[in-house]
Amino acid sequence: MRSVTTQPSSFIHSVLMISAPLISASTVAEITEIIKSSEGYLAHFHANDPNLSGPGFGEVKYEPIKEALEKIGYDKYISVEVFDFSPGPEVIAEKSIQYLKKILGL
Repeated sequence: MRSVTTQPSSFIHSVLMISAPLISASTVAEITEIIKSSEGYLAHFHANDPNLSGPGFGEVKYEPIKEALEKIGYDKYISVEVFDFSPGPEVIAEKSIQYLKKILGL
């Protein structure tokens, strides 16, 4: 019997999607560890909040998440993923973009 070590193909990318209802302050630390362990494989990041709306609408602090993404050299898209559209699409987009720009220093 021989041991085989496999390396992920370069064309396989990971999408890190964190289930919104499960995010808490303690989970942010876990998310940052997942991001760090995904270095080199992360191709897309979804941002949302436990209140089912976009970032900036709830309690999740994205600063540590942003720092983890920077640490691994992530320079691709961050998508806002929303499940509660009651504030309206324009409000969600505007507030989420404003919040993320602030966090990202843009």
